Amino acid sequence: IHGHISKLNKLWSNLQSALSPSDFSSALVIFLGDYCDRGPETQQVIDLLIKLPEEHPDQTHVFLAGNHDFAFAGFLGLLPPPLDGSEFKDTWDEFERNEEREGWYNGEGFEDMHVQGRRWAGTIRVQFDSAIGVVYNGSIYDAGSTFESYGVPHGSPDLIKAVPKSHKKFFEEMVWVHEEEDVCVETEEGLKQCKLIAVHAGLERRTSVNEQLELLRARDTSIPKIQPLSGRRNVWDIPQELDDKQTVIVSGHHGKLHIDGLRLIVDESGGYPDIPLAAIILPSKKIIRDTDPRGPQVHYLLNGARTTNDIHGYISKLDNLWSNLQSAVNPSDFSSALVIFLGDYCDRGPETRKVIDFLISLPEKHPDQTHVFLAGNHDFAFAGFLGLLPSPSDGSDLKDTWNEFKDSEEREGWYRGEGFEDMHLQGRRWAGKIKAQFNSVKGMAYKGSIYDAGSTFESYGVPHGSSDLMKAVPESHKKFLSNMVWVHEEDDVCIETEEGLKHCKLIAVHAGLEKGNSVDEQLKLLRAKDTSISKVPYLSGRKNVWDIPQELDDKQTLVVSGHHGKLHIDGLRLIIDEGGGYPEKPVAAIVLPSQKIIRDTDHVCS
Repeated sequence: IHGHISKLNKLWSNLQSALSPSDFSSALVIFLGDYCDRGPETQQVIDLLIKLPEEHPDQTHVFLAGNHDFAFAGFLGLLPPPLDGSEFKDTWDEFERNEEREGWYNGEGFEDMHVQGRRWAGTIRVQFDSAIGVVYNGSIYDAGSTFESYGVPHGSPDLIKAVPKSHKKFFEEMVWVHEEEDVCVETEEGLKQCKLIAVHAGLERRTSVNEQLELLRARDTSIPKIQPLSGRRNVWDIPQELDDKQTVIVSGHHGKLHIDGLRLIVDESGGYPDIPLAAIILPSKKIIRDTDPRGPQVHYLLNGARTTNDIHGYISKLDNLWSNLQSAVNPSDFSSALVIFLGDYCDRGPETRKVIDFLISLPEKHPDQTHVFLAGNHDFAFAGFLGLLPSPSDGSDLKDTWNEFKDSEEREGWYRGEGFEDMHLQGRRWAGKIKAQFNSVKGMAYKGSIYDAGSTFESYGVPHGSSDLMKAVPESHKKFLSNMVWVHEEDDVCIETEEGLKHCKLIAVHAGLEKGNSVDEQLKLLRAKDTSISKVPYLSGRKNVWDIPQELDDKQTLVVSGHHGKLHIDGLRLIIDEGGGYPEKPVAAIVLPSQKIIRDTDHVCS
């Protein structure tokens, strides 16, 4: 929340509107921490939070400590003493080399203060935080606004007297972790019962979960920097020992919206005034933002892809998602919407043929809509097997694409049947028969090839790897695959922010754009559908296409993709692909300008 009272008020109101009165009145509401700093109204935020139990007596409220709240409490002298009998000043040693640069607090009472309290109230020597592109507000924690909200200058010990007793009690009683033994999370199979662990930043992946939870429950202040409250990459993922257990881990802290299976990170704004504040509702995983009521309901619908693609042969998911989109927006907006499908329509799921039938029927059923069908890496490979790819623009042969990956031919069992001599590398890989039976990365058996194309062959009534597929695929489907675009661009789309609607350029591409390469060169290749490349990174890349390219960092350009098997919303970088072709994971869409997330499972529970 970071001191933004108007955002908190609007988000609370939107949550109340999104739930039935009975569900809202009896809800368990977990606040994920960081109530202070950055925004101008920390005092008003705390006032609102401490009133909630009285105003909503049938709700249960949990207030987790964030790293900013921990440091604020440390300055006020509200932290419990270290469990090992040490003194707070013993926490200084590990970071003492930073004392001068960070300008640690040296005023009244500093001798008995935790290192984070001293850092919080200090006066940092540099003025600009180059990591996040903003000016520091007083200290490395941006605590200046918190001091100001209580009417005292930054770094003044007068804050200790200015903070009301009710606020001090709030900070003393914050918990570092909250656990629930039985919560429900919605999946394709229905509701799953899980354990829930809520902690501000997360749990370290390779450290004992029990030891971390013991530290958090006990609120052990002997540690200079508590990783579950302040870590970054080291607490991003679910700990290894929980990989096979039904445990939801929910955090804030990271300045991103990231939903990956049972790992939920809900913190789009990071304290920035122009980025919305969000909440997630369980079991549905519906995202609610403070900005949801503002602006027109829908300009664009973006139907996301999964892990390596989106719909992946699941017709029931596609039917349900389309129905939920129709219900989520008003009829006039829906009937005139631009709908961008982010690719990967085939493989993994059992009904590729029905999925493509559905997609090619849309222009006739919804003539006032505009439909864009991007190619995913699976669709590219399917088209490559069928001989539907355009010729390489440099005059080379498609078989020249084999050379770069020749060493993998035997292991991946590339297709060698009828027509293989004139086939793109990815077509041969797609229809091949991989030697390994189990994909250890995804934790599932391969379906025929490295692309899991066996189910696509079966949906057309032919065995995997058979050249009969070339005849079995209807001409209308071949036309669909031939006409897919590799990139779609819009010069003026709207996205909702705290300041209202922003006008942006939009680039939609299945996997993304490479960060260090010329955007113009990449777009030129995509528009031309250049098949001389063995593996097109913009359709199949991973880490190399995750971020927005450097040259677009300062431009108002949305880059939207699927492919990565994650829901990831970070500023103007939108990755919409929770499902990844897994049968138990939902297919999702994002509605612009509101950034509302719609899933095929939304109708399962209220």
